[in-house]
This record gives sequence, structure tokens and C-alpha cells, in this order.
Amino acid sequence: MCSSDLGLVQKLLRMQMGGDFTKSSPEARRKSLEKLGAMPLYLLDHYGNLSAQKMIESIKYAVRRHGVQMVLVDHLGFLVTSGDDERAQIENVVRQMAVVAYSLKVQIVLIAHPRTLSSQAERVTMNDLKGASAIKQDASEVLVVVREPPRPNATPPRPWPGSWIHIEKNRSEFGTAGSKALLAFGPLSLVFADRWESTPEGRTGAMIALP
Repeated sequence: MCSSDLGLVQKLLRMQMGGDFTKSSPEARRKSLEKLGAMPLYLLDHYGNLSAQKMIESIKYAVRRHGVQMVLVDHLGFLVTSGDDERAQIENVVRQMAVVAYSLKVQIVLIAHPRTLSSQAERVTMNDLKGASAIKQDASEVLVVVREPPRPNATPPRPWPGSWIHIEKNRSEFGTAGSKALLAFGPLSLVFADRWESTPEGRTGAMIALP
């Protein structure tokens, strides 16, 4: 993972404890950290840009040494060097990721950020992603996540924050490109769920303050 290890651990602890862990007792935090430590989770101790070759080597090592079955790379921009041919670099990175995923039978989730959207655009699509042509060619599935604030005045009203999951591409026979699903999202716990009541915030009856 190309991100701050401390920030990732904090997010994992929020998910594990269901919200703001700073309000919990040291003993509760210790037990939650022990549970996280027992999980087969591995963080790459690196922050900032990383060469595609180094990332591929790290993935191969994780699969071979630790039996890792899923890899999250956050995000594509950290594997591209500014000043060079960005398009060619992205195509190379995405192709290498696809080849490694198929050859090692490991699932690689690569997060890609969109380019700047026009004011007329309703939402991000696969064509708006940086490296869209390479992603459309080599990715097996492409999901676009669109966060939405609570919509208490909508019909029907939705007084909780949600995220639309748009399936832009799907090579699996069990999915259909163009379909979408709405998930509830707990902003304190960072947990997605089918219903608001299934999030840690929803279970405690927490209210979401609107700006």
C-alpha cells in the first residue's frame, strides 16, 4: 500500500471499534489492536511514489511468503513519475498488474483517481479515470464509487450518507456492466453496509449533522 501506515492503522481501528477510538478506554483499544494484529493483514512500509517494478516485486513476495490473496494499491498516481509520458507509464502499470493478478491468481484492487470533471458532468465514469484506455482494456472489473451526503428532502427521504457503486465493467458472468447499488456509509466507522441500521452509527442511533 502506498500511503501512511499510521493513517491506515487509525482507519482500521475505527472500523474495528465502530467509530472514534479516542473516546474508548486504553484497554478497549488494546483489545481491538490485538484483534487487528491477529488478522492476515500486511502493510507495505512505504509512503509516496514507488516504481511499478518495486510494487510488482512486493506483490509477488507477499503472495509467495505470506499467502496473500488480495492486494489493495492506493493509488495509481503513486506509481507514475511526473514529467515523463504519463499515459505510457499508466498503460505499463495496469498491464503489469493484470498479468501478475492472472499468473499468481491473486486479486489486485487498484484505486485510480479521476481527472478534473466539467461542471456539466453528473458523476465520474470509467472514461474520466486517469489511464482510462488502459483500465478499460486490462481491468477485469471497474467500479466507480460516488459518495453522497444525506438527502432528507428526497423522495423517499434518505437521512444518512451513502455511496453509489456503479459497475462500469464486469467480465464475470455473475455481474452486469451498467448496474449500480446504493450502500449506507458510516463516516465515523468508515463502514459500508446494505442498510444504515447495519452500520455501527446506525446501530447506536447516531444522528448525522448536516452543514
